[in-house]
Amino acid sequence: MITAIPPYVLLLVAIVLIYILDCLVLLYANEAVTRLNGPGWSVDFGSRQTWVAGKRVYLLNPFTPLVAVYRTHWTIGDCLPVADESALAQWAEHALLIARLDARIAATAWVVLVILPIAMLLWGPLGFLAGAALSWFVVIVLLVRFAGCRRALNLSMSEFAVLAFECLACPPCAVNLLRKLSLRYRMNVDLLAVAARLDAGPAVSVLDRVGQQADAWLIMMDSDTPEYEQAGAYRELIRCEQSRLISEEVASA
Repeated sequence: MITAIPPYVLLLVAIVLIYILDCLVLLYANEAVTRLNGPGWSVDFGSRQTWVAGKRVYLLNPFTPLVAVYRTHWTIGDCLPVADESALAQWAEHALLIARLDARIAATAWVVLVILPIAMLLWGPLGFLAGAALSWFVVIVLLVRFAGCRRALNLSMSEFAVLAFECLACPPCAVNLLRKLSLRYRMNVDLLAVAARLDAGPAVSVLDRVGQQADAWLIMMDSDTPEYEQAGAYRELIRCEQSRLISEEVASA
């Protein structure tokens, strides 16, 4: 005899799947995700293969919705970039600004991802109704705080409205509001400038991934073009910087 799955159990599965899908980020070939990690940063590139429209897939940690993540990209130039101190200061200021939402996002995460599922499992439809009502209440409280930060975040009314509607229409997506805001932020810091401020080991890893992508581009480029020559020279700069960092790491070991 086949037992039908209760609808509220399917709702529970849907909530988890929606949240996981909302944690997926698509990255271009020259993009990475940079996280503020205490006083410094850490860099992740996502999948090595392209999966969606020529973009790589990166899964944000579902258990850290309060950790700001930023898109950083690298471009081919005549020399390795140096970070602009004013741009770094603006980046840190933005991270502090969106951190004002931490308490309300944490409350939303607890209600939507913990209290609501438990209520559905214990009390079925009644638990779902009570949990859903509480979920929308905490989301509205979050959006009121978000509205107060809109001008400081340089968001237009239309941008705010889109994010607010998404949070109201799908409360699991509200849990990722802080990371949505950080991913939308336009940074003026090149990825390799960030790598220059990392420890030798992580910096070498970043240079290695960027070098691999540069090699892939060189294979596809016409060797008789100025762009190929510039890309080749830039690749050599990356290789030299890698060697220097590895030598320093070995010397300090």
